[in-house]
Amino acid sequence: MPGGRLKPGERYAVGLQREVKEETGLNIKIGSPIMVDEWRPKIKKEFWQIIGIFFSCSAANRLVHLSHEHDDFKWIKPKDFKKFRIIKNETEVFKTFLSKNRA
Repeated sequence: MPGGRLKPGERYAVGLQREVKEETGLNIKIGSPIMVDEWRPKIKKEFWQIIGIFFSCSAANRLVHLSHEHDDFKWIKPKDFKKFRIIKNETEVFKTFLSKNRA
């Protein structure tokens, strides 16, 4: 899932749209929040506290242009997330999304 950090003073919606555009080339419409999570990794010998806010988003098209930060992508159905290697904090996002969107 694309994402990143806000620039100082940047509104979250602007930052989310910017990060997704930079990483994928997609222009998105931000939907409902899915969940908020928090983790504390050690980065360069320093402990960080990261707050992640995950949103459901849509794009007008599916034509992806990856940034230099990535070498591949795959569109997946949320219900199939367990078939893929997904980092732990993002598996919780899929579980929460699916629990909120049961038909």
